[in-house]
Amino acid sequence: MLSAGVTFLSTHAPAAPPRLDRSSGSRSNLGSLLLVLLVVFSSKPGGVATSASLAIILAGVMLVALRHPGTLREIRLPAIGTAFVMCGVGTSFLALENYRAAAAAASLVVPFLAAAAAARLVPFVAALDIVDRTMLLVISVSLTLGIVAPGIAVTQVGPTTGALKGLFWHKNHFGFFVVLSVGIWGARWTIQNSPFRTTTALRIVVYAATLAWIDSTGSILLGALIVLIVFICRRMRYKPSRKRTDSAVVAIAYFGAIAVVSGPLLAPWLLDRLGKVPSMEGRLAIWNAVGELIQEHPWIGYGRGFSLGSSSESSAEISQSIGYEARSVHNGYLAVALESGVVAAALGVLFLVTLLFSAYLGTQRMTSWAVVARPVLMALALVSFYESRAFHDQGWAFLCLIACWGAASKAQRE
Repeated sequence: MLSAGVTFLSTHAPAAPPRLDRSSGSRSNLGSLLLVLLVVFSSKPGGVATSASLAIILAGVMLVALRHPGTLREIRLPAIGTAFVMCGVGTSFLALENYRAAAAAASLVVPFLAAAAAARLVPFVAALDIVDRTMLLVISVSLTLGIVAPGIAVTQVGPTTGALKGLFWHKNHFGFFVVLSVGIWGARWTIQNSPFRTTTALRIVVYAATLAWIDSTGSILLGALIVLIVFICRRMRYKPSRKRTDSAVVAIAYFGAIAVVSGPLLAPWLLDRLGKVPSMEGRLAIWNAVGELIQEHPWIGYGRGFSLGSSSESSAEISQSIGYEARSVHNGYLAVALESGVVAAALGVLFLVTLLFSAYLGTQRMTSWAVVARPVLMALALVSFYESRAFHDQGWAFLCLIACWGAASKAQRE
């Protein structure tokens, strides 16, 4: 009897509370801080210089390295992404002066290391939650500023008078930020298998109203496509019988959208109905002029961060050839070739395509990483046909996050 009683007590006694690992908690807190810094300051908030934003993110990386020296040795860096970064850094030092080359290298290396460190320190689901809430906070503050301080957050001159730019220096940057937020929130909603509540509908309304106020046709169309992909991913994750049909729809959405955007000359009727023919004609003129410059320095380019609005002779040649001062290449792939050469551009495209292909192959498994990667990578791939996004600023930061999250997930499976 006594032995039986002891056995019963030993098997039914309440478990001892888990011991808190202060080191683990500190690492997670630092990783969360690093994520917030990366999301906010890679987005080029208005009034903050690019160099200052990079310095703030770098300070976060250094804080992690000082508090937990082993973290940087434990991070997993994607091989193709590493090759792209090294190529971009190398060509920058060949094409630019030392101090400018260092700044150019930092624009590639700092977000890459920050994303890798954050992926190592913060669990994937928790990191997704932090990124989603941070982006929602930025959007909320921008909307509030648009209402209470329109002189700061709303454009007042030019053809886009009254368009919301929020905390950003240009409305198109804010529009793309909102599109990325839609993808991140949709992925989190799918992974958590949350029901469609009133709050879900309210958030969709907020996103739609924000994009309408920003007044960016490209962002609205891209946002609608991302919402479609999110709903399809949700159906495929929780309704296995629909996987084959929905997989075909995803394939059509992927490659059909890319074909339309990358081949604007094949769809002039669409551009005409969107009122984008003059804008596209200007872009085509810029792309032709940029192509000629790339032929002059095909291997090392003109250096990372080369600006068409600068006072350089190359920039002046483009402005002269198209008849007005161009300030952007308006194509992320051509921008990399112009800055870092065709080899770096090929590596960058390979990096993005490999991630897209990995996310698409996850159709049957529907891993949490694939649910997040699909909408974000789709947004980056498409928008880079008409803006310099995937390999610069906030686009580069999110590309690094997706790649490093994938590398960390693969390491855990192994």
